[in-house]
Amino acid sequence: MIRRLLHALGLGATAPRAGSAPQSPEPPQPTEPPQSPEPPQPTPAEVAFVEQCWADFAAVGLRWSGGVPRLSAAEWARATLAGIGAHGGAAPAENRIAALPNPVLTVLWQEDEESGEPLFDNARIIVDHVFDGAAEADLADTIAAVLHLADPEFAAAAVSVTGPIGRDERYLVRVSGPLSAEFGLRQNKDFDWSLIARLNEHLPDSATGRFGWIGDGGSVLVAYLPPAQLAALGTLAGLPFDQG
Repeated sequence: MIRRLLHALGLGATAPRAGSAPQSPEPPQPTEPPQSPEPPQPTPAEVAFVEQCWADFAAVGLRWSGGVPRLSAAEWARATLAGIGAHGGAAPAENRIAALPNPVLTVLWQEDEESGEPLFDNARIIVDHVFDGAAEADLADTIAAVLHLADPEFAAAAVSVTGPIGRDERYLVRVSGPLSAEFGLRQNKDFDWSLIARLNEHLPDSATGRFGWIGDGGSVLVAYLPPAQLAALGTLAGLPFDQG
């Protein structure tokens, strides 16, 4: 009687009786695999925006490597959207690229990641934040890449780097050929872009352009264009080119 009363009040013992079979645990519930975000799909407005950027790039004198873009406008827009973290589609008239603070610069920054080759003969993106302790050959290659933007004017230029030397640990840079110069560059985590001022100071009278750069935190855009066209490209990009 007492056992039945306790059971009715919910106070009875809950342990299984001796010799009874243990209860089986609940089987694990199947979990859904994580869903990958839908790749960005450019809208007609975004593709048209890229096409207009291309026309503007040509108008200020940028020259495509190989003569034509390696990506279609839709592929370029898709890669640009992926670079800003966009997913899926949008309304046909929506332009997520144009809504960015510096939309033309964002489009200009888009590299062909599959080939790793520059998109333009006279402008390129250079990663500049891994130069602390860089080998002399790496610095020489970077400086040569900048000079190649002025090809064929300085195609014969040769670059050598020694250092770091001296109390302030500067690399000694020597450029010989059509552009002849000797100057120092600071050893630092980021590349010393006073290089642009030094090169412009030593341009021969025959030079048709000037070097300039725009920084964007970890990488820079470097270009070689006549001063008026360099200024026009900076206006398009929303940031002026630093010419030193």
